[in-house]
Amino acid sequence: MVMLARPADPGDPAAVVALIAAHQVRPDRSIVYLGTTEAGIVRELDALEPPWRDTLRVARSGAAVVGACIAEWDREVERAWVVGPWVDGDEQAWTDVAEALFDAAVEQLPAGIRDVEIAGNVEHTGLAALAAARGMEAGPVNHVMTVRNPLPADASSPRAGVVRPARASDEAAIALLHDAEFPATHSSTAQLLARAGRDEAIVLVATADREVVGYAAGQVQPDGEGVIDFVAVATARRGHGIGRDLVTTLGNRLLADSPIGQVGLTVEARRHAAATLYRSLGFQREQSFRGYRTPRAHRTGD
Repeated sequence: MVMLARPADPGDPAAVVALIAAHQVRPDRSIVYLGTTEAGIVRELDALEPPWRDTLRVARSGAAVVGACIAEWDREVERAWVVGPWVDGDEQAWTDVAEALFDAAVEQLPAGIRDVEIAGNVEHTGLAALAAARGMEAGPVNHVMTVRNPLPADASSPRAGVVRPARASDEAAIALLHDAEFPATHSSTAQLLARAGRDEAIVLVATADREVVGYAAGQVQPDGEGVIDFVAVATARRGHGIGRDLVTTLGNRLLADSPIGQVGLTVEARRHAAATLYRSLGFQREQSFRGYRTPRAHRTGD
């Protein structure tokens, strides 16, 4: 019989990491918030807030850990992420245990957080079924793309703007671009600039005619991979190489800082022009995933 519990055995965290690593290499079982190596997974888990050992819920068969799920949340943006679940065994084992683990994770969320997200590889049909069973909305398909070589600058084209580090005085201009391109995303403009101020992230802006016309933000993740989180260019300024300049400048800075020498990003499948740009810079598609979220009306309590 499988039983759900909070971890009590000192060996549970190590068993959970091994379980996660075994599933993360399987497209039909992987979720997108973590990598594939045990060392990288540990570093990513240790960066979660609140501490992952506090929100971890496990499934046991006898003394063995056969399932795990973790909750993460951010009170400022009133969002939560269910990291997992992972369940050993066949599809029936998944069906028997995954929903209970998900519910155990969600039960921990503070009052006021109604916006919950899970995300997994498009081949993870079990996760899609779980999301549907809990009334979550399916988001668009996204592609994960990565690069290991320096990104080439287009020396043949005149620069349409100047790329520089963002300043506190740029917040309002960045927010206009950020909120329009990434509404209700996981990080606010203020959070991005605060992280940049603590050297936890890089935020760049492109300026033309003394105006901010684009921005890009990214960071080196705990597992050592650089990630370009956000890129946006004002609609009237697109098609002039500004996006390319931002991605190239930020990507090369992250490559230099990345201990594993790799930079990744995600792009919606429908954004063909952006995907074409990234491929021209050397990015290659690694996987495709889909996120699932609480329906919009429920996020606001309506």
